[in-house]
Amino acid sequence: MFDSSTTYPMTAPMPNQDGGRAIQDARMARLRDRLAVPPKPAGLVVIGAHGGAGASTVVTLLDPGRTGWAVEVPRGEGRIPVTRHPIVVARSTAYGVAMLAQLLTSWPRRLDRPCLVLVADAPVPPPFAVSFRLAALHAQISGMVLVPYLHRLRTCDSPADTVRLAVATRAGMQLRIRLVELLDADDGGPDA
Repeated sequence: MFDSSTTYPMTAPMPNQDGGRAIQDARMARLRDRLAVPPKPAGLVVIGAHGGAGASTVVTLLDPGRTGWAVEVPRGEGRIPVTRHPIVVARSTAYGVAMLAQLLTSWPRRLDRPCLVLVADAPVPPPFAVSFRLAALHAQISGMVLVPYLHRLRTCDSPADTVRLAVATRAGMQLRIRLVELLDADDGGPDA
């Protein structure tokens, strides 16, 4: 038993005894930093708000090399990974935005608010109903990117064919840049 009134001889300090404390403090500081700031998403998960929204094409535009940075999860199939930032794709039609609204009303609270990629359905501005509904849904998304109507995309038999089109390559680059800007500007929290 330890007696506080008795003095015990001090042993010689272990090598790096002070350095060991500094290393432990540095490890704890790094751990606190990691816990305080949520990790950046490992990539993107793309969900179509409705059939024919263009989610497969958007995945191809975002990740033409198929590196896995952008992956598609069909609506209602499987869990959306929390390690990836969600991207919802919808057409710029009244039906497309109505289906988007339906998806957002059942959006899981455990996930970040999604970015919206709105795919233009025609080379004209969206109808008033679309603009009105998008304004109403604004608080439920972290940002929006409009993919313009690209007639050349209509000539492709599959989304994989789009990588050969110069116009699709430019559109994909602009889409990636804009989404990265939105994701960097957003704090990523569901309450933001």
